[in-house]
Amino acid sequence: MSGNVLHRLQQQVIRLKPVITSIHCNYKLKGPGQAGARHFAREHLPAIRFHNPQIATLKKGDDALAAQLIVNETEIIDVTGMHSNDILQTLLERYGETTDAN
Repeated sequence: MSGNVLHRLQQQVIRLKPVITSIHCNYKLKGPGQAGARHFAREHLPAIRFHNPQIATLKKGDDALAAQLIVNETEIIDVTGMHSNDILQTLLERYGETTDAN
């Protein structure tokens, strides 16, 4: 892994609750409302994988009906039309690991 990539991964710390075992990001390769999911997969999934090695991640660019995140194969979050940072914020609000400052 090149130093630049490692540095970028270490700077973007994204920790999720241990109960999360998988995140699948589905999106179309082209079309309206899909860019945020594509950018999320490219910009944020690598950091999620790096800081949460217990989570299996999958990005799938195919003819999905809508851009969506599937968490633990049970919860479907429709992310059609959302910006990649908004997708990350939604994920963190629901599943972000909180730390107590003592």
